This record gives sequence, C-alpha cells and structure tokens, in this order.
Amino acid sequence: MSKPKISLENHDELYEYYAKKKLSPTIVRISHFLLSQAFKPRVHYIDDSKEKIKETFARGGQFIMTSNHLSAADQYILGSIVRREEVLRPFMGNTVIPGKAPVFKIPVLRSFVDNLGAVPTFRTKEVLSEENSHLNPDERDKAHSASRQALLDVCIKRVTKDGMSMAIFPEGTRNRENPENLLPLKIGVGIVACEASTEVEDLSILPIGMSYRSSKALDARDPIVCIGEPILGPFNEVDQVLELVDEKLQKCVDAARFIVNHENVYDY
Repeated sequence: MSKPKISLENHDELYEYYAKKKLSPTIVRISHFLLSQAFKPRVHYIDDSKEKIKETFARGGQFIMTSNHLSAADQYILGSIVRREEVLRPFMGNTVIPGKAPVFKIPVLRSFVDNLGAVPTFRTKEVLSEENSHLNPDERDKAHSASRQALLDVCIKRVTKDGMSMAIFPEGTRNRENPENLLPLKIGVGIVACEASTEVEDLSILPIGMSYRSSKALDARDPIVCIGEPILGPFNEVDQVLELVDEKLQKCVDAARFIVNHENVYDY
C-alpha cells in the first residue's frame, strides 16, 4: 500500500494505512541508534521502577508510556531512551505514538517517524489552517471528530490485536507556561487504557517525567528523565485512569525538576 496523503479530508485512508503499517526492523534500529546519539538524556528510576519494568516485559506485559510535554524534542527523547536504556529496549519497533501531522508532511522525516511507530494526529491548529479553508465549520468539525476517533481506534488496535505498547503525551500540547505542573490531562489515555484492558490481560501505565535545564536548543539534547513505577491494570474507569496518571506522572515531573534544580554536574 502506497503512503496516503497527510490531510484531514483523507483521514479514512490515512488511518487504514497506519492500522496496518509494518515497521522495518532495519530502519527501526537505525532510527533509534541515531536518536540515541543525538539526544543523551540522563535517566533516573524512581523506587523499584527499573526492576518492575523488567518483570513486566519478562512476563509478556504491555505498557502505555505517558510523559509530560515540554518541547518539540520530547518524542525524540523517548526514542532515544528506549535505545540507551537496556531495560526499555522491548519498546523499540513495538510502540505506537501519536505525533503531530505537520512532521509527516516533510518527506525526509516521514519514513523516519513512521518507523518510530508514529501515527499522525490533527491538532486544532491544523484543522483551522488554510489547507482546510474550503471546508465549512460543520464539515471541519465532523472531519476532526472522525479523525480523532480513527486515531484512537488505530492505537487500540495496535495494543489489543498487534501486541504493541503505546506512548502518549496526555497533556495534548506543550506546556510552555507552567512546566512544573501538568496541564489538565486529555481523555485519550483513559479511553485507550480502559478499552485495551478488555482484551489485554497484563497492561500497565508507565509514567515518565522530563525536565530541561533551559529552553535553549542545545539543552534539549540532555534533559533529566525520571521513570516511575508502573501503574498496574486492569483499568475500568476513564476518570480513575486520569487521576492515577496525573498523580504518578506529576511525581516523576517533580523528581526531574528537583534534579535539574539541584544537580550541577552533567555527563556529556
């Protein structure tokens, strides 16, 4: 199947393609290796998280990886740590992650992000862009709603039918104003967790907090990353999932920010 056009109107064909997309093991390895060289985050494990992650993978469990969202580099930081950290390597080539649609429109980047497991998502700013100006407001709203449901369906299918894990930034957008506190979480992570729990026996949510030393581009290379203990499923109530993720993810963010604020020696 040829790669479909990245457009809101084309969402049916687009998400059908990504629901069936096969990742190239060779490109997966190369992509993660390159990310691991370009981005060198310092990873810290909270409590017994490292051992519990290892145990979960050993018994065939799956994860929904959740992270706070501060920078355009965040998804690449996640791509780096799953190569640099041996315990996280089962995520390589086996994780689906929603990514902003404009990245997929850059030909040199599309094959790269495709093989990181990324699936395009249309944010409100893309929906309201000039590209969709020929659609009336009702048409845009219907297409946007349908695309969001199709994205959720792809993610749920990848987790339940293909045995993949998932990564998501549950805040839904970059937190530029108040990075020390999470933005209100979007409902998507709760929906996927609850829907997937009906078919996946061993599903956990993995909270990952990031903090950068500054907003400078060079400082995006080596943020502090704190990984918390997995939140064990099954998950039945969307609101309960959001409360749990908010609590555990905030703990990881607090830990990462504490290290950034109190540690003066960095490894390069």
